Amino acid sequence: MMEHQRIKISRTIGVSLFLAALIISFSNGCYYDVEDILYPPSIDCDTTVTTYAAVVLPIIENNCYVCHDASTSLGDVALQPHSALETYALNGSLMCTIRHEANCNEMPKNANKLSDCDIEKIQRWVNNGALEN
Repeated sequence: MMEHQRIKISRTIGVSLFLAALIISFSNGCYYDVEDILYPPSIDCDTTVTTYAAVVLPIIENNCYVCHDASTSLGDVALQPHSALETYALNGSLMCTIRHEANCNEMPKNANKLSDCDIEKIQRWVNNGALEN
């Protein structure tokens, strides 16, 4: 009788330890990132001076020229020279693609969306006529 109780206690302890380990493993397995926490929005986005040469061109060079410079022009889209970029800026397709709007190819392709600040700067430049300044 004593042996039977010892086996029963051993099983109870074993099952309890197994369940505890299972609960701990599941509680650590659920983790979700929140984009706004990982990448907080920039609170210092200065769009007062948005010239082509100083602001827009560096954004386009760093994010678009890999696929859309004058020599590569994937998808028959070249954003170089300024006049080519100006065409896409003024017809609305540039903003549509970088904002990831419906019915537009999201750009940059297979990369992170441009920051809200960079998009605001480009939009400001477009609103001012997409000048080569």
